[in-house]
Amino acid sequence: MDEGEVTARPLSRAGFIFAVAGVIAFKLWLVHGEEIIASATQYDALWYVRSASHWYWGAPYDWIAFIRPCAYPLWIAAMHWLHFPLRLAIELLQIGGALTLIIAFRCSGLGRWCCLVSFALLCLHPIGFQQNDYTMSDTFYAPLLWYVLGGLLLTIARRRWWIAAATGVAIAVLWHTREEGILLLALIALWIVLFRNARLILVTCGTAFLLIVAVYGVNNAVFHSFARSEMTAPVFQSLYHSLLRIKPAEPKAYAPITMDTMDRAFAVSPTFGKLRAPLEGPLGESWRVETERRTGTPNEIGAGWIVWATRQAASDRGVFASPKTARRFFSRSAREINAACDDGRLPTRLVFGGFLDPFAQSGGLQRLPASTARVAARVFARWSTIPLDDDPVLTAAEKSLYDEMTSRRSVTAGPRRGAAVLLENWIGRYHWLVMVLLHAVAGIALLFLLRSKRWPGSEIWSVLLLLLAAVLMRAGLLAWLDATAFDATQDRFLFPILALWSALLVVVSALGAQAWLQPNEK
Repeated sequence: MDEGEVTARPLSRAGFIFAVAGVIAFKLWLVHGEEIIASATQYDALWYVRSASHWYWGAPYDWIAFIRPCAYPLWIAAMHWLHFPLRLAIELLQIGGALTLIIAFRCSGLGRWCCLVSFALLCLHPIGFQQNDYTMSDTFYAPLLWYVLGGLLLTIARRRWWIAAATGVAIAVLWHTREEGILLLALIALWIVLFRNARLILVTCGTAFLLIVAVYGVNNAVFHSFARSEMTAPVFQSLYHSLLRIKPAEPKAYAPITMDTMDRAFAVSPTFGKLRAPLEGPLGESWRVETERRTGTPNEIGAGWIVWATRQAASDRGVFASPKTARRFFSRSAREINAACDDGRLPTRLVFGGFLDPFAQSGGLQRLPASTARVAARVFARWSTIPLDDDPVLTAAEKSLYDEMTSRRSVTAGPRRGAAVLLENWIGRYHWLVMVLLHAVAGIALLFLLRSKRWPGSEIWSVLLLLLAAVLMRAGLLAWLDATAFDATQDRFLFPILALWSALLVVVSALGAQAWLQPNEK
């Protein structure tokens, strides 16, 4: 019997392959009626499609051209170039990520039943049934995270240079998918501690570094910023850091940079003062209304929207006429505000980072326990398939852009019908029961493991620790964002880790079952 096999009648290799193929076929049939929905979100779903239509770097420069990383728009553009339907492409990418992960499980010594159940839970988690209908980078981030985790584990288990290099490629793509790169760096640091193979670590990290630098170089050539995006570029972050240094007269929840703070900054910085009129006028009011609607804090621009508001106001004043003028405006504004902080004209407080600096959030620690519970409760959520249609406010040109870039079929209004929809609803409605059962079984299994002397080998420990780190670090970040910035319990934010948590519970359950079924083996 293979190490990690947890049943008295192990699943054969042929049976395992057949079962995995069956799960794939079932998932593709289940979502065969789903289609990309045309969303009117100007800075999210619609932005990605527009950026893809220019192959990202061909977009005319303005205040949002370089606001997000390049990987997902380039993925959309590549699928369009291949005339491959985007809805099917993202489904296959996620299946590929799940396959990579369970191959890594198997190579690490876990049994086929454990791998099969993990694969089924990864593929059939109901959070993706309709999240994949939207052109959001989170649906791309999820499988890329699974590819990275699988690659890191396969590098440990197989110690092949080409696996290490491929993992480096996956890391580079994931780095350019979303802004929370700190989580990826922490995951890689843990992997280095677990692996300690200098040659393969160098191959993985070197490959990732070279690709990241190459993309940064293209960004610098096109947008004059050697960064992942303008959201994280130091010259743009410097303005928000200087604003956060100003101690507010009255701290406000979810708004570390208050309107009173902005007013003081306008007074000491002639450059930043150019934004007073738009930020105090109708443009700023629209962002204040959005902040109050989403957080309940009135008459302020919240942490989740201050970047968008200031950049839009700067665009209104012609700041984004070129990358050079934009960089000059932001760096000069930061210098003027920092000078006023340094010479005592403005009251200051200790800050380290950008607009989400943890030391500048009012009441975040008090709200953190409730936010943590809100994030954790989504594990037991119920999902249902609801009727979806294109946003009615879209223009004909915007709908046409969606049709062209996603190779979608025409979307008709009204609810979908048929056996697949009924099964989607059934899975979504009762998934929480599966999670209750999994948590109970994993809890019992953990007790067996703690009481037994049958500890798993180092490679399985790597599986447990890397999965746990990936889930808990992102969940922790989301809890903090929920307590300080915006509602972070949205399904798209949780998509990359909810299915991973299910797989982790299965692994723990399998190890506990092994300890119970084979108590006398060494």
